[in-house]
Amino acid sequence: MTRTRRLLAGIVIAGMATFATVGIAAAQTTTPTNPAAPAGQTKANRCDKAKARLTQLDAVRVKSEQRLDQLNKAIADAKAHHRDDLVKRLEARHDQLQKRHDKVVDLINQIHARCGV
Repeated sequence: MTRTRRLLAGIVIAGMATFATVGIAAAQTTTPTNPAAPAGQTKANRCDKAKARLTQLDAVRVKSEQRLDQLNKAIADAKAHHRDDLVKRLEARHDQLQKRHDKVVDLINQIHARCGV
């Protein structure tokens, strides 16, 4: 039993020493002082990609507007039937969808402002 423990302890110590030396060696490697500048995107490239996304963003905007209209009708119907618990859930869903819709509209407006579409 003690022989097994000693053998296991030796293996654990050897493994830890191996990982420690690898960690020290990795920490000692330095990065070059002047790394090559990353190939940045130009404004034209960013605008091209943004313009390509405009159709998708418009589709998301239209669908969210339709869903908001549906939720408004459902909320009005639930209020007419005095379903307060349902109204609360629908209003929470409406708020989430409204936030998403606002983000999409803001993104579309940013693309129009920056790229002059």
